[in-house]
Amino acid sequence: MSSDPVEWCLFVQPQRMGRSTLCGAGIRQQCGSRLRSLSFAPVERGPVGATAWTATFRDWRRSYLHASRTMIRKYRPEDLAAVLTVWADASAVGHPFLTDEFLALERGNVEQVHLPSAETWVWDANGRVAGFIALVDKEVGGLFVDPVLHGRGIGRSLVEHARRLRGELEVEVFEENGLGRAFYRACGFTELSRGVHRETGRAVIRLRLPSPEPSTERS
Repeated sequence: MSSDPVEWCLFVQPQRMGRSTLCGAGIRQQCGSRLRSLSFAPVERGPVGATAWTATFRDWRRSYLHASRTMIRKYRPEDLAAVLTVWADASAVGHPFLTDEFLALERGNVEQVHLPSAETWVWDANGRVAGFIALVDKEVGGLFVDPVLHGRGIGRSLVEHARRLRGELEVEVFEENGLGRAFYRACGFTELSRGVHRETGRAVIRLRLPSPEPSTERS
């Protein structure tokens, strides 16, 4: 395995600096032994007052950055720690508007409520969990991919897998989650309705992806 570090920059808006998941102590706590070094500096080009943490990780992630063996498989109990890590890392990027208190509560719900009640599939890359999708009937209860691997087609592959299993899919996404909304739009989801998330009071959008049309083969 290569000993080269993997670098990841977290760009932080001034109003979000209070979130411990995006402060130095929070990053160190979340990453633990994976973190090799951490630096902090203003952003020269970007929103006024924006800052950036640059986290350099130890090379264990590289084993699936260029994975030679990938598969979608069912979640196993021994995947729990890896799934929670992916959930926390992806939530910090996609949901920076949520409070630490809510995220701490939700982490417990993921482990104790959501995973036991859902059919969950993981993206396995060289034996490591890089993403997962949790299904409750036709509902996508959760879809999270390690941010280091965003843009590599993992999320889309998980959605396509779920669609083959369920046909029509629905998902609820926070209106403020621009990354998530763009992703689902690219996958073909369209808006069904709007509402308010009961636990946080934030606006949410319900999206729908229709069942794939049956193939018509000529005899």
